[in-house]
Amino acid sequence: MNAVVTDPVTMVYHELRSPLGLMVTAARSAAYESSDEYVRARCESIVRAAERMLRTATRIIDIASASQSAEETDFSPRDVVEEVVEDYRQLGVVVVLNTRGGAALTHGARQHLEALMCSLLGNAMDHGDPAMPILVCVETERDQCTVTIRNAIGSERSHSGLGLGSHIGQQLARQLGASLSTSISSTEYAATIELPLLTLVG
Repeated sequence: MNAVVTDPVTMVYHELRSPLGLMVTAARSAAYESSDEYVRARCESIVRAAERMLRTATRIIDIASASQSAEETDFSPRDVVEEVVEDYRQLGVVVVLNTRGGAALTHGARQHLEALMCSLLGNAMDHGDPAMPILVCVETERDQCTVTIRNAIGSERSHSGLGLGSHIGQQLARQLGASLSTSISSTEYAATIELPLLTLVG
């Protein structure tokens, strides 16, 4: 990222950090105090989503400043995708998830994949038809996990920008040793992550 891009992103991060922190605190308090199981579950989803947004914003700044990456561990990419999708569902986003193949592990920073999934799902929502579900598929095969995200293009929705989201996505994918490809046609938004695996475990 050059200074023209980094400075606005830094300002946005600092502007968002305080209200997102307040949202986390308020939603956690509401979940703790609520006796209604449905309300509690929704508040807990808001907490997780806001915390993930904070991590995503932090990851953007880490990339922009070339700072040290998050701690790397072995983790299941399918588990990360399932958790992110479930949080979006709890917030009212219609997401259809399909998984194929066995469970598998990759090595890297789990937060990078969380941030990448949030970025791509956000893009799908920006470009997509709100009446149509976002389709997510996770497929493990030999030494690779492939995650695809698809959404029908909305007839009255448009999205334009400076390409910052695409640049961030590519940087996050590189941090994972993965490849990322995206495409937008007149009918569909699509993104594909190809992530190397350590070993199949099930």
